[in-house]
Amino acid sequence: PPSGALNLFNLYVALSRSHGRSQICLLHDLDENIFLKTHRNELLMEDDRLEERSGRTCNWWK
Repeated sequence: PPSGALNLFNLYVALSRSHGRSQICLLHDLDENIFLKTHRNELLMEDDRLEERSGRTCNWWK
């Protein structure tokens, strides 16, 4: 990743774009504690806001 460190977001992107374990190549040791971290609260709130806006937009178009 550009920041030089894995976070939950870029880890999700990397894993979701692969087509199986054989397609994943790690260039650095993986700190498995990254899977125990939580998302930043601001990002979760923004995701909720966007979901709500999407629902309103869908209802408006119906």
